[in-house]
Amino acid sequence: MPSNQELLTIVNDTASLVGNIEPNIALGVESWSSTWSTYLQIFYSEFDSMRSVIQLLSSGKYKDCFTLLRTVFEYYFLLLLMIRGKKYRDSRKFYVETEGSTTARDETYAKWMADWRSGKPAYSKFKAIDKGHESDVIYVTFETEGLYQSGDAEKKGDIVPVFYFAFDEYDPDVHFLAGLDTVDKQGLRVQDIVDKHKHLYSHFLSIDRIATNLSLNDLLTQEQLDRFWVHYNYLSAYTHPTTRGVESMDSFTYSMPAYGRTDSVAELVVLCYVAHFQVMLIELITTFFSEKNPKASLSAYQSQAEKLKNIVAEFWFIYNDPTPFDVTQSDLTKSWIKMRSLPVPSGVLYYTDPIDRMRRISAQK
Repeated sequence: MPSNQELLTIVNDTASLVGNIEPNIALGVESWSSTWSTYLQIFYSEFDSMRSVIQLLSSGKYKDCFTLLRTVFEYYFLLLLMIRGKKYRDSRKFYVETEGSTTARDETYAKWMADWRSGKPAYSKFKAIDKGHESDVIYVTFETEGLYQSGDAEKKGDIVPVFYFAFDEYDPDVHFLAGLDTVDKQGLRVQDIVDKHKHLYSHFLSIDRIATNLSLNDLLTQEQLDRFWVHYNYLSAYTHPTTRGVESMDSFTYSMPAYGRTDSVAELVVLCYVAHFQVMLIELITTFFSEKNPKASLSAYQSQAEKLKNIVAEFWFIYNDPTPFDVTQSDLTKSWIKMRSLPVPSGVLYYTDPIDRMRRISAQK
């Protein structure tokens, strides 16, 4: 692991390098999709956020760094789904015409279940059929692949993951403000519109659904998904009002430059997060555009990402491997679990506190 200053220089160099990536992506391209512009917009946005993290770091604002990194975390994994999340599951609400009958819904439900279980082609994408709380409602959960862009009437282009459309269409004002009586909603009270945006959020954009869909698309293994939740939870402790988010900062609350001191371990963890996110974003974007445009010149960015990945390998994140330190700590924990006659998990056990882990590594050096 390089020194903090060396790592800071490298991540700054990487941020500067990607500033000219778009012309190299578009080199010799014959046509351009509007979805690509959105992908690049998110890419640039999150690199800009990481530049802000570096500025905050120079002032010792570690808590603020972690708060902003949580945003980068969410954007990256949503962008991953927008680019590579071909499969998705959705639930739809169907109303059954009862015409006064008390059994119409149940009869329809029984028929649908029988047809589904018999393997009829029309039901091939169904994953679940459930009765709603209302006496005339049936919910159907189905699994399918993405959609075509609105301008692609002949459906000759590539299928675009539904997560792109969810991101593009979702309006948080409609979702969260339409029900407020004292707010001017400019006609957004139409319940169907409100329900649509609530649906987009709950099925595609909430962190729970992002995690579920990452697993559905084989973009995270179960082990990687556990790590996903560890870091989301850790960064969220600084984002939301939690006692842990305040108390865990005690070790460097007064270690600000104004007092002539900084916390080198906290700084290192922030830089490692930045470095890994830089690598993940570069690899995602360059892989995608290399496939879409073979003439693109992206080797310099890929080489930089590989270099950076090797430099921060000691920070065991989501996609990389555990270090010898982690293996040793895991073995010790497993021995303690075994002594208590509890089931011993397989694999190398993951940590829950990146700063605590890095302090222990630093103490051994």
